Amino acid sequence: MSNVNDDERLVEFLHQYRPDVPPASPDLEQKIICTVTTSPQKSDKQRSWLVLSAIASGLLIAWTGYRSLMPANFSTAQASLDAFLESNWDGILGGSADAQTFPVSNNSTNN
Repeated sequence: MSNVNDDERLVEFLHQYRPDVPPASPDLEQKIICTVTTSPQKSDKQRSWLVLSAIASGLLIAWTGYRSLMPANFSTAQASLDAFLESNWDGILGGSADAQTFPVSNNSTNN
């Protein structure tokens, strides 16, 4: 229960030593309005430049993302490997005569 005691002590300390609120400035609203009206406004040319650059950036990112998702072209080695695997697989399943075979040695050295 020391936690509750510590909380009460902290609250009392904060109430006792809190700073006074500074008085409000009577002409604060007028200062704000004056600052807003004298600040330079962005021209339509600057806004259109920002919009066009944002659109161009978005299109570039979309095109790059699309290109990265497309599969790369197969090389000839990859294509020949694919053809070899397909013909052997078809030969195993269908027993076709055009399947490539590899010699298997029948050396029986383990007796």
